[in-house]
Amino acid sequence: MLRRPEEVIEALLSDATASDWEVIRMAVDWLTEGQKVVKSAEVCSAVVPQLKGAPIAAGFIRTLFMRANHDEKQVMVEVLESLMGSLDGPTEWGHAGKVFRFAGNYARALDCHEQALKLVVETEGRASAAYADLSSSMSSTLDDAGRYEEAIQHCQEALRVEELLYGSDSEEVAGSYYRMGWILNLQDKHEEAIEWMTRALVIEEKTLGRWHKSTAITLGGLCSAYRGAGRLVEAMDHAERGHAIEERIFPAGSSTLGINHYNMGRIRLDMGMPDEAVLQFKKAGDIFENQLGPKHRNTLRNRTFIGMALTACGRKEEARIHLEETLQWQREGQVRPADLKATEEALAALG
Repeated sequence: MLRRPEEVIEALLSDATASDWEVIRMAVDWLTEGQKVVKSAEVCSAVVPQLKGAPIAAGFIRTLFMRANHDEKQVMVEVLESLMGSLDGPTEWGHAGKVFRFAGNYARALDCHEQALKLVVETEGRASAAYADLSSSMSSTLDDAGRYEEAIQHCQEALRVEELLYGSDSEEVAGSYYRMGWILNLQDKHEEAIEWMTRALVIEEKTLGRWHKSTAITLGGLCSAYRGAGRLVEAMDHAERGHAIEERIFPAGSSTLGINHYNMGRIRLDMGMPDEAVLQFKKAGDIFENQLGPKHRNTLRNRTFIGMALTACGRKEEARIHLEETLQWQREGQVRPADLKATEEALAALG
């Protein structure tokens, strides 16, 4: 008799054996978004101590990685490194690339994406769904690495295939419109970014609905672009709309909600409300440290803006100590070049 995914997970975790690994992965994938945040964290705690030497694939690590804590992520990366010699096929190479990207190792991630793309071109060609998906993954990793022009090229390639396969009003095309807008936003081309992401939002609200996760992600992107363009009232409107959706999808304390508090902090800071900005950044920081770890790139980027907000409040010595520690941690890890530069500039502004 078929059982609900959460029941499968509970049964397997009570007596996990090597034969259960793939079933656990599938059961986690079947959970709803809100359930995944809680249940996959429980799965991580139970199975990570058993991972070394276990018969798992890169897809298993990718499924659980985002819900693992900092120490569990370190173990997962070590296990993935041990699997690299046995990766088979573009799908597994693609999974490995995404895990390395999530871990902040962009060079390693790009190597995996390139291998996956090479295999897909050889087996399925440049007009396949797999090719579009991998081009999209390559674009996301390149934009994280600050290589924006290359990211746009791969995004355009993904969009070309998606329009061919799915049509111009599809969810897949909307995803590439959003991605194109996000890369332009990172290049400070905010008005162009707004155009691309608005096109994505129209499609998503039509095909997926106003309360879908993808709709919320696009609203968050538009919030950032409107803020960059100096259109702060519109930015806050989009931030609040996206946050309302994600509060319905995710449980309290999920890292996604931390991003929303970070965005609202940025807007309050730009509005000249540094005290309110500090409150939003600290809410984000509590979530990021708990869910992602103290040295995750999102945690550290948020710390930079706490420092900026403290400076704007006139708390300069507190800001200096905070930013110096942030910069040290950023230099020890894998962060986006733009984030490192922002911290350096925030410190320089203190004199």
